[in-house]
Amino acid sequence: MDDRTETVNPPPGGEDPATGDGGAQAPSWEVSGEIAEQLEQFLICALVWSPAEQAVAAGQWLTAEDFWTPSMGRLFELVCDLARQGRPHHAPMVMNELERGGDLTGAAARNLIRNLTDATLVGAPPEALPGYIDAVLSAAYRRSYRQAAVRLAQIAEQAPESRLFELLVDIGTGQRTAWRRLQDFRTRGVAELAGTAAPPAGGADEATG
Repeated sequence: MDDRTETVNPPPGGEDPATGDGGAQAPSWEVSGEIAEQLEQFLICALVWSPAEQAVAAGQWLTAEDFWTPSMGRLFELVCDLARQGRPHHAPMVMNELERGGDLTGAAARNLIRNLTDATLVGAPPEALPGYIDAVLSAAYRRSYRQAAVRLAQIAEQAPESRLFELLVDIGTGQRTAWRRLQDFRTRGVAELAGTAAPPAGGADEATG
């Protein structure tokens, strides 16, 4: 599971609550993590091959904290930073920047190098970037409910009675903000990113010539 450590405990008895199957199926939180890693890999691939304007725009809608895999979040930040600075943001320059920052030493370097190399080669086209951002945002939004559930259980056990409702409202406010952010991307962000994508090869609009 790469360099991510999931903090949500599995269901008691290992049974999938959706299917009632306690047999050979992978637990749902493990499956979700594997899907998230694949989505993030394709997103990074589309990002490094995107025009600079599109990479800059992507950085306005996602943060490293939205990524399941911390090293993927680090790569996302770095690619967007390079693009904002007007510097080349393709894989060799990303690797060079990691080296300059001392990020290619130690155990974490293996994850960064492998993820960057693998992501660059998966073949996700730049025009697919809005769809991958939507998918990563959606996965982060769903994970936030798991985290909220863990936090709520802690509150129920540890918080004074006088603060229970206040803390519940805080959690609800945070989830509403996350929901609005996802909807905002779907109503505005997709169009903004499409407007910064490179034109089709040949440059002419097939409908207008």
